[in-house]
Amino acid sequence: MCIRDRLNARYLASSIAAMDPFRLLSNGEDLPVFAFTLEDNFKDFSLYDLSDRLRGQGWQVPAYTLPPNLEEMVVMRIVVKENLSRDMATTLIKDIKQQVAWLRDNPLQSASQPRQSFHH
Repeated sequence: MCIRDRLNARYLASSIAAMDPFRLLSNGEDLPVFAFTLEDNFKDFSLYDLSDRLRGQGWQVPAYTLPPNLEEMVVMRIVVKENLSRDMATTLIKDIKQQVAWLRDNPLQSASQPRQSFHH
């Protein structure tokens, strides 16, 4: 694990934290991985919807529920690998912003329906 991976993780985490409607659960400080969820009471779309939209852009950002006792919380997790450059991280942020705007402009009836994320 190199310092660049952690710096890119912190860059991504801070960029996502600055976006409405997200709330960080971790920030990539110690490991190049972090998770986030939607703000409480946000209902315009689900993280499953966002994950689907990002997959259409070539990104694999899974959305899933947490283990028992927290299974009501859906999160997204980003793992920063050594081949993710700052330019790619910037593109991911741009794509997240675009897809959030699209989801807000095109409300999906399925947003309130829980779905499974993709499987590897």
